[in-house]
Amino acid sequence: MKRLCLAIAFCLAAPAAQAEPFRLRAELHEGSTYDERNLPSDKIEKWYKIPPWFAGTKIRKKINIKPGVSVRNERMRTRGKQLDAKGSIWEAQRQVRYDIDRGETVEHVVLLTEEPVEISNQSVLMHYIGLRIIEKKDNHRIVETQQNDEKHLFTPLPEGAVKGENQSGDVFDADGFKLFKIPPGTSYVERRVSDFEIVDQDDKYNYRSNFIEFLKEQGWENLIPKRVK
Repeated sequence: MKRLCLAIAFCLAAPAAQAEPFRLRAELHEGSTYDERNLPSDKIEKWYKIPPWFAGTKIRKKINIKPGVSVRNERMRTRGKQLDAKGSIWEAQRQVRYDIDRGETVEHVVLLTEEPVEISNQSVLMHYIGLRIIEKKDNHRIVETQQNDEKHLFTPLPEGAVKGENQSGDVFDADGFKLFKIPPGTSYVERRVSDFEIVDQDDKYNYRSNFIEFLKEQGWENLIPKRVK
């Protein structure tokens, strides 16, 4: 879908149709042996611009459940892959995976949908649909699988940090049955690890090639970045 407000720095992106939780394949249910090859296939869906404060690598140490109450939840996120000819940072909308070490278990987080709802210089509202698969380290068995549907609002903080706040969220089991609603107001802080850097390619994607193809499809050839020698 084309955005119609290229003249301004950022614009409102129409949210994707609601993805209903579904019954996951048996290999991802509790009791099965975890194998990442059983995860859904992945590709770059499209690209969207993000503000500089949202880009780069950041680390989260904990999640604040309510005032004075927090739980350890450590993970690293890198956002932003390409820079267009006018200096704007773009992120690839794709499946995102990261792991959270929980001692005897490891939590595999798979963001199947990472859809921008609204992006401005002051805030970013994201819609996430994902999986949480908890694997026991000693035997690699899955002990729990959940599906999440959430919206998070991000705002900038001093020294390159970012605050994330849950706006809404529901949790479902591996069969698609609703378990509970995530309380609104759950929040966390991501601290800056490193600034944005262009990534042309990794072991999964050729980002530069895909980005240029995307710009051509939109008729935005004037934004195609020049190759740095």
